[in-house]
Amino acid sequence: MVEDSEDDALLIQRQIKKDGIEASFERVSSQDAFRDAIDTRLWDIVLCDYAMDGFNGLEALSIFQRYDLVIPFILISGTIGEEIAVEAMRRGASDYIMKDHLLRLVPAIKREMKELQVRREREKERQELAEIEALFATAFRTSTDGISIARASDGVFIQVNDEFSRLFGYTRQEMIGKNSLELGIWQTEDDRLAFVEPVRERGVVRNCEARMGSSKGEVIFAQISAEYIDIEGEKCILSFTRDITDKVVKERALKERESRLRNITENANQIIFSVKDKGQVSFISPAWERITGYKAGDILGRSFLEFVHPEDLKKGKEALEKVTKEGIVTVPVIIRMKKYNGDWCWFSIVGGVLETADPENLEYGGIAEDITGRKLSEDKLQETYRRLSTILESVPDAIYLKDREGIFLEVNRAYEELTGVSRESILGTKGESVLPREVFETNVETDREIRESGESLHLEKVYDNFGDPHYFHINKVPLKDKNNEVTGIIGVTNDITEIRRAEQKIRSALEGAILTISRIVEIRDPYTAGHQQRASRLAVAMGREMGLEGERLEALRVSSLVYEIGKIAIPSEILNKPGSLNSMEQDLIRIHPSTAGEILGNINFPWPVSEIVAQHHERMDGSGYPLGIKGDDILIEARILAVADVLEAMCSHRPYRPSLGIEAALHELENNSGILYDSDVVEAALNLYRGMGSLPK
Repeated sequence: MVEDSEDDALLIQRQIKKDGIEASFERVSSQDAFRDAIDTRLWDIVLCDYAMDGFNGLEALSIFQRYDLVIPFILISGTIGEEIAVEAMRRGASDYIMKDHLLRLVPAIKREMKELQVRREREKERQELAEIEALFATAFRTSTDGISIARASDGVFIQVNDEFSRLFGYTRQEMIGKNSLELGIWQTEDDRLAFVEPVRERGVVRNCEARMGSSKGEVIFAQISAEYIDIEGEKCILSFTRDITDKVVKERALKERESRLRNITENANQIIFSVKDKGQVSFISPAWERITGYKAGDILGRSFLEFVHPEDLKKGKEALEKVTKEGIVTVPVIIRMKKYNGDWCWFSIVGGVLETADPENLEYGGIAEDITGRKLSEDKLQETYRRLSTILESVPDAIYLKDREGIFLEVNRAYEELTGVSRESILGTKGESVLPREVFETNVETDREIRESGESLHLEKVYDNFGDPHYFHINKVPLKDKNNEVTGIIGVTNDITEIRRAEQKIRSALEGAILTISRIVEIRDPYTAGHQQRASRLAVAMGREMGLEGERLEALRVSSLVYEIGKIAIPSEILNKPGSLNSMEQDLIRIHPSTAGEILGNINFPWPVSEIVAQHHERMDGSGYPLGIKGDDILIEARILAVADVLEAMCSHRPYRPSLGIEAALHELENNSGILYDSDVVEAALNLYRGMGSLPK
């Protein structure tokens, strides 16, 4: 209500409530108050007096109009004349009521509110329609399918999107106003009718494939969907065109390749086959029948192992396991398989994983060559040697055989590739003239150890003879005679350089994360900048003094670099408060070990970092926090960190006090040794100080 008379306002309110309208009112009497009311709240209706102290109803109406509101504005006056009333209506007032005819007010309000509801619904519908139109316009513009709208009567395009233009090589301006025949999109009228007629008959076509042409004369294979739509009373065809040229070309190439493969498969002398992961044969070429006498149907769906000689069953199973694990069998597997007449034939088989549509159900393809004639002509020694050689050559690791004195008797291809030394140059020697000196000396020393101990040897070496450091894992096993005497040595060397480099990268990334966490705490609490690093150096020094080493010492170092991370949950004003903390602030401080443990628990450290950090404020007598555990229930690393933290904190300046000095810190530790702090840790700290004259910096 814009009304400077409180009495008139109350009179109007009583009239409205009397006629059964429940409403809340706010009265304003100045231009500024009116603007503020419109700015700060949503209103259903404005009732405005005309003659007020300082401004009038037309001025209020002018202010109202600037807000572009859709709510009713009703003038109420006891002095307004007909001329002013007409002017107010012309300017946008919804109605005017004379104060001596207030009985008209409530009907006018109800009428205006009803019309307001209608206007709001229409505005909502208009906005929704605009949003839908914008959505469809965006979809039309950005679709990866070519979209066109053409008149059904003559095929003339009235709208196309950018993808449709790109597909056929024309600009939108070149296409609109022309039909597809004029543009050469359809190769012939018959091609166009083959698409258009089904649309005319059924009103819709889905995924119709057709040959079309571009502006450059190129042939385009397209997949088209279309249907009739009505635009301003005229029938039009809305079509969606997708370029499937690549798909069609690939399918044709695939059919040609399948045809060639079929000819090769049907006429090859070798048996071409595929098996599933359990060995069931899913395909067998005609050579199977020609060689074994069995029909294809005799083996399809059955495991090929059913046809394998009993003595070769293990080898067949191992081949299946190998191809399952490694994906390929490059070294031929030699097995016997049964013929229809009961004889056995020898096959040399290689194969690997086939690419299938279902990666969960693997299939393996291979070629089986009939080597029966060749196999039967070889003597047992040659056969045994070939098998051994095949096994050696198929292994990716470097393998070598030496006699008792360390002279090379055999090496595999992987050994040649790893060392760059040929088989011919090293066999019959100890490698002294061809192997790098460091490698040769390692060989001599390890061969001697095996001869003397008769035990296997496993070690890791780093050699710099390969351009840059390379890591190798070396296994050596003694060969013994029936008297348990060492007669030779078999060695296997694996290049584990990539594994070690990957470990170094992971450790480097972890170290970076640790330092970042440490830096985060310093940024949050600048008064303790460097505190974690100093505490870490002190904790590590005490850990060494107590005999910690290896992974336990590393766990202590990492934990002491990040143990204050829980302070990120504490408000800065508490961290930097120069005075004493109240009980609530102390409680907030006490949660930081738990917070740190929760944060660090989400990182997959190889050490119990989160537990160490969470316990660094626990005390030996159970008076610490947050868990109140005591004694040996506290990790030794946490006990060391607790002492390092106290020492470093007491020796450092804080916003609420100056440094207390090293003597006061050591006095604190001695007085509470075995009570608050682990006595062994305190002793280690005292030993460090006595030995160095100061604590590690």
